[in-house]
Amino acid sequence: MKGKKLIGVYGKADPLKHRYLDILSKFYGLTTKQICLPSQVTEMIGIVMLEHNYNKEILEEAIKNDIPILLEIPFANSLDKEVELLEQLIARQAKVLLPLIVTHHPKLTKLKSFMTATDVLGSLQSLHITTIYHENYLREEPYFNKQYSGKLIYQLLNFIDIFSWISPLNFRQVRVWVPEKNNKILLIHVKLEGAIGTGISTMYKISSVMAPPVEVHIEAVFFNRILVWDSTEQSSILNSENGLAQIRWGMNIDELIAWRFVELLRGMISLNEELKRILRSYKILIEILRKSE
Repeated sequence: MKGKKLIGVYGKADPLKHRYLDILSKFYGLTTKQICLPSQVTEMIGIVMLEHNYNKEILEEAIKNDIPILLEIPFANSLDKEVELLEQLIARQAKVLLPLIVTHHPKLTKLKSFMTATDVLGSLQSLHITTIYHENYLREEPYFNKQYSGKLIYQLLNFIDIFSWISPLNFRQVRVWVPEKNNKILLIHVKLEGAIGTGISTMYKISSVMAPPVEVHIEAVFFNRILVWDSTEQSSILNSENGLAQIRWGMNIDELIAWRFVELLRGMISLNEELKRILRSYKILIEILRKSE
């Protein structure tokens, strides 16, 4: 990354959803620059595509010149179109990062490492994960059935991907239900059953601005031990003389996105296998939605 440190940004940034752009500038010394023409692409070391109607010419120029791309979600006007583009990107081995990276949450990576430590915990018997998303973090995945909002679809995609990453097994049964829906809370319960009885529930809530964008709560029953993990190791609220203050350790989601993109820019990682897993998650999501219609 010596010399040029320009990141081309196509589309208008949302100050809440795209905070990783600020992190790229402040912590990694990169400069973001708005672009609108394919001829500008080769001046950049990386491209961030923010518009769901992505510019085909800019994307093609970046792929042709082997320039890393951060492709914001949603990146097409339908789930089927997103699958179609993902298949093309994988076939061409494009250097693409999707910000669907809750799987890199420190707690989930630790859980996966525990699953291999069978001498300590024993084999995994059942797993329940609750992911709590702040409303400002949720994207609007394109889906035209009025029964589901785009934010709900985004949640479904996220935890299907989490489950596929933690336990890549065929699903025997999938059930989705929404017990509560109003202008403040959207609670989704989903049950995915594979070789292990697995329950995953996801909650979308409008919360304090001090809340982290994503919290993860885990209950895992192993043969020898039961692991229960709340969100306290990720963030805490301290009541001080100056009022409430947030104390946080570990990376939040915006920091993870920026970090992973910098790794891609530096040639430290290959994301082709990750894209293949995300593609499978999209196809499972579409199958679930069609069954529920």
